[in-house]
Amino acid sequence: MSASAERRVTVVVPAYNEAGRLPALLETLEVRGAELFAASGLELAELIVVDDGSADETAGLLRDRPASGFRFRAISFPENRGKGAAVRAGMLAAGGPLALLADADMATPFEEVTKLAAALGGGADIAIGSRGLAESEIVVHQPAYRELAGKGFNLGLRVLTRLPYRDTQCGFKLFRLDRALQLFELQRIDGFAYDAEVLVLARRHGLRVAEVPVRWRDDPATTVKLFSASSRMALDLLRIAWLARRPARPGRGRAAATT
Repeated sequence: MSASAERRVTVVVPAYNEAGRLPALLETLEVRGAELFAASGLELAELIVVDDGSADETAGLLRDRPASGFRFRAISFPENRGKGAAVRAGMLAAGGPLALLADADMATPFEEVTKLAAALGGGADIAIGSRGLAESEIVVHQPAYRELAGKGFNLGLRVLTRLPYRDTQCGFKLFRLDRALQLFELQRIDGFAYDAEVLVLARRHGLRVAEVPVRWRDDPATTVKLFSASSRMALDLLRIAWLARRPARPGRGRAAATT
C-alpha cells in the first residue's frame, strides 16, 4: 500500500433523527473537509452516514444529497436498532485504512482529528477523544445531571473492568482498521455503551489505545433520552464486565454487520 493510500480516512457518522444537524456536518466536510484532514497529514476519502431508523427527514436528506468531492454512502436501517449497531455497520463498511467516528452534532470539531492522528503516528492503534482529562477543553458543559450520569457510568466501568480511561463515551475516535476491524466484528452491544465494549475488546486483543484530550461543546438539542439510555447502559455495563473476564475469540467477518 502506498504512503498516500495509508493516509485515507473514512468518516463514519451514526444518525438518528438528525435531519436538523446533518446539513451543517455535510457542508463542513464538503467545503473544508479536504483542508481539515490535510492539516493532519490525512486525506478525507469517504463519508458513511448510517441512518438508524430515523422517524424524521434524515433518510430523504441523505438520499437527495448532491454529488461531492469525496465518496459518500448512506446505510439505512428500517427501524431503530441503537447507536452501537449503527457504528458497527458503518465501520464494517468502511474502506479504510483509517476510520474516524464522529457524531452528527460535531460536538468535537473536525479540527481535533490532528490530535488523534498524532497519537496514531506515535504508535497507537486507536485514539479516543476525551472530555475527562486535565487538558480537555469543555467549551459548553452538559447539564449537571447529564454530566453526573456520564461520570457515574465511567466510574462503574473502571471499577468493574479496570479500564484506565477517563472518558469512553466521547463520540470522536480514530481507528487503524487493519487492527481494529476485528473489534467491530466481535461487538454485540447495540446501545450507547458500545464504546466501552469496543475498548474492553481492544485490551483483550492487545491493541494500543491512546486517550487524547479534545475540545468539546455540548449541544442542548441532543436526541438521547437520558433515563431510558441510562437504564440500558447500566445493564450493558454488567454485560461488559462479564465480557472482560472471558477469553478472547476470533471475529465473525464483515458480513455480520448487516445480518
